[in-house]
Amino acid sequence: MSNPTVFSNARSFTTHGWLICVWILITPFQYGYHISALNQIQAVLTCRSEANPTLMLSMLPACIPMSELTFSVITAIFTIGGLAGSLLANLVMDRWGRKGATTISALLTSVGTGLMGISTSVGVLGFGRFVIGLGSGVGICLAPVFLSEIAPSSISGNVGILTQLGIVLGIMLTQVMGLQFATPTEWRAVLFLSFALSAVQALLGSIASESPVWLGNNGQHDKKKEVHNKLWLAETSSTSTSSDSDPLLDELEARREDAQIVAITVPKLFLARELRKPLVIVCLAMASQQFSGINAVLYYSNAILSKALPDLGPYVSLGITVVNVLMTFPPIVLIEVTPPSCLLLLHVTDLKQLCSALVDGVFSPSPLWVL
Repeated sequence: MSNPTVFSNARSFTTHGWLICVWILITPFQYGYHISALNQIQAVLTCRSEANPTLMLSMLPACIPMSELTFSVITAIFTIGGLAGSLLANLVMDRWGRKGATTISALLTSVGTGLMGISTSVGVLGFGRFVIGLGSGVGICLAPVFLSEIAPSSISGNVGILTQLGIVLGIMLTQVMGLQFATPTEWRAVLFLSFALSAVQALLGSIASESPVWLGNNGQHDKKKEVHNKLWLAETSSTSTSSDSDPLLDELEARREDAQIVAITVPKLFLARELRKPLVIVCLAMASQQFSGINAVLYYSNAILSKALPDLGPYVSLGITVVNVLMTFPPIVLIEVTPPSCLLLLHVTDLKQLCSALVDGVFSPSPLWVL
């Protein structure tokens, strides 16, 4: 096994390392993109705008007639595919490596977006969205692991936040794209852009670097050392001094180099007594996020807001995603100075107050905000 101290002085990425980060981040970006991909184009996609469903554009119909219930099913099937993909993610990552799993996720996304882009029926549209969900389910489990395994310990915290940043940027871009292309002749461009991006990501997989941790755990130690040299900027003995060396970071890096990954399957996760408390904490945290109503906002905000604000609904939807992006940055600072439990309690308290205000505004004959 390679000596971990060889890489313990790594303090940042090389140019190649940052490019690999960008390549990985296309995956969570695509996940965010498809969370809200149908939101802005719902009216024109479902023939509720001025589009004529019999109008043919380059052998494709201008829209696909469907009810609101059918559109809701098409939207929700993305999460079903995501659930299936997330359950398979661990097997895919262990079998084909982090790089191979990223390529598989990109291929699934390209196939799904291609099918949706050329769809002429509800069935093809729904199947394409399910395939995108599969790719996103694999990718959203993969990206944080891949980033954590290639990041030097000195910047691993900041690199970790990039996954969430990629998601919210994808959500925001699809809202911008929807504003521009929500017409009978252009709505498919929203899907074809994602197809092109995922196809490029899949092609670049042949020259991307594998995770050094995965290589080490599969006995490829020489290749692991080679990948380290490509990814990390390490201080040489002539330039580094004891004064700028952080023994805690060096120890952490050494531990990570020597660590062996123990695969935890879903059944083991639920049965292991020592994992029960962390599992409950994570599940409650995820549940509190869902109860905030963010999915309803991102999936259906345009349809909901357009009834109350016909001219401003799409722009309000875009504004929500902009705030979503901006609020991704405060945790970078707060998580270093505030215990995570306090941040979670703050989130739940704010959620309770906002829900109370919303209920008061809907049901009170004289809501407080009018006074």
